[in-house]
Amino acid sequence: MKNDPSFHYTTHNDVKTSARQNKGLPGGATISNKKTEVTHDVGTSTSKSLCPFHLTLKRELPHTLNECVAFRRKSLDDRKRFVRENGICFKCCGDKKHRAKNCKASVKCGVCKSDAHATAFHDSNPNEPDSATDKEQTEVKSICTQICQTTYGTSKSCAKILPVKVYPENNPHNSRTIYALVDDQSSHSLATPSFFDAFSEHGPQYQYVLVSCAGKKPNHGRRADGYVIQSVDNASSLKLPTLIECTDIPNNRNEIPSPEIAEHFSHLRDIAEYIPPIDSHMDIELLIGRDLIAAHHVLEQRVGEDRHPLGQKLPLGWVILGEVCMDKVHLPETVNVNKTFILASGRPSYFQPCENKLSVDPFQKTENDEKTGLSIEDRMFLQLMDSDFQKGHDGRWIAPLPFRTDRSLLPDNKYQAEKRAKALDSSLRRNPTKRKHGDFMQKIFDRGHAERAPSIPPDKERWFLPMFGVYHPKKPDSIRVVFYSSARHQGVSLNDVLLKGPDLSNSLQGILLRFRRERIAMTADVEQMFHNFHVCEDHRDFLRFLWHPNNDLDASLEEYRMTVHVFGNSPSPAIATYGLRKSVEHADLDVNGFVDRNFYVDDGLALALRKLSAL
Repeated sequence: MKNDPSFHYTTHNDVKTSARQNKGLPGGATISNKKTEVTHDVGTSTSKSLCPFHLTLKRELPHTLNECVAFRRKSLDDRKRFVRENGICFKCCGDKKHRAKNCKASVKCGVCKSDAHATAFHDSNPNEPDSATDKEQTEVKSICTQICQTTYGTSKSCAKILPVKVYPENNPHNSRTIYALVDDQSSHSLATPSFFDAFSEHGPQYQYVLVSCAGKKPNHGRRADGYVIQSVDNASSLKLPTLIECTDIPNNRNEIPSPEIAEHFSHLRDIAEYIPPIDSHMDIELLIGRDLIAAHHVLEQRVGEDRHPLGQKLPLGWVILGEVCMDKVHLPETVNVNKTFILASGRPSYFQPCENKLSVDPFQKTENDEKTGLSIEDRMFLQLMDSDFQKGHDGRWIAPLPFRTDRSLLPDNKYQAEKRAKALDSSLRRNPTKRKHGDFMQKIFDRGHAERAPSIPPDKERWFLPMFGVYHPKKPDSIRVVFYSSARHQGVSLNDVLLKGPDLSNSLQGILLRFRRERIAMTADVEQMFHNFHVCEDHRDFLRFLWHPNNDLDASLEEYRMTVHVFGNSPSPAIATYGLRKSVEHADLDVNGFVDRNFYVDDGLALALRKLSAL
């Protein structure tokens, strides 16, 4: 008890003294940390007279008007009208009839603790849980205060976070290793939704109120019982209390202690071997509150100099608490005078310069000065193409659909696709020219660019592409089928969840200028350029469409899917340009230069060889 400050309980007078001492904090800031508990009944009145509101409903219930839940669910105007019509005091809303000016009762609202109105006149959100009257309501209080990026510089601070094993009591083999936060300011133990999902806890949702420094927040979540928490060395096991699902558990990985931090301080070096390295694949999924007090016992302690971190051995393992990093430079405990660093200003220093310092020369010219820089999404697109763009066994290039990493799931839009397909059928039947749409579709099937869509489970994600015909004014007999990838269903489209990719096209001005250099030139065109690049098997169900078997408009619509990248997808131009260049990256220099410099999407303009121009 002498070595562990956590066993010293502060009295009411100590709180007042501490508050007076805190008045001198920098910037006039005052930090107050109060001890909180779980409450299930915060009603204020002990009188059990008959409620006048329920008497009007011919129901005699032993409670006062201030305790009546049904009365407070009515609007404030209706409540005032009821009090006025029944001669009830506007001040105390008591059972004795008298005027407010003669009322000598002390009024205090049981909900907001205000002395300006009675509980019956508390004006709250009707959807807000009422902790003053709802005796079934659980109130979870978790006080967690963090001050980040202060004016005095940034710092790194460690908390009571350590890796643990958790498993159901009746199934020890089904264990998971996660990070747990030991928090003595929380009245209940909490777990994240990922914890409940991992153990297939799909029970009912319970309402509760989460009380923190930000105020009261109505919340709901699942509950789980019968779990055991164990240290990673299997030396200690504790039975967990009822866990409440909470999405507000902080996942601040910067506060996880590491063995490197212990090695940095002489008084913590002997415990460095007992602190596991930080696992980047584990999240903080559990918060252990005071309802598991055994997890808060301090078995050993390491105390250093002033402002140095503290080491504590808990039943679940060693933790480090306190500030472990200082701003700008990391002061070493020993300085080797034989090694110095030269700063940008030319001055020597014992401290290693920051690696993130940037140095820019505004007068240095490079070949990329006139090019637009890549955005973050453009870089993600290129990284995806570099890793997944490959050549199949049949020599065809295969590229994935570049989905965004934070995309939302696509809803089932088959009903919308059916409506558009029937509208297209009506248009084709009325216009003989448009019936050539079927000829174009037949070419797609003959070339293997589309296939009959296999059946998939109803819960598997898919997307149907509406299609329409595009006609060139100079080619009235030619039609190009375009898949409408921007068509929205329930506010989302396929193009919304795809990365568009960077603009990889060459400058048209440069191509035309080089095209005029010689007397003889040549042109090239890639037929159906997008269709030359196949889509990987896993992504083809996002390119489904509805069409008639054998192009017979009288036959019923069936499901098909494209096997190639389509005209209408926003990333198709970038994928095609990337793939065209990749296909010649190992070719001759003349071929490589022709594709890289003189192609604009699917059109190539190039100079003929000089020996041909002399003919």
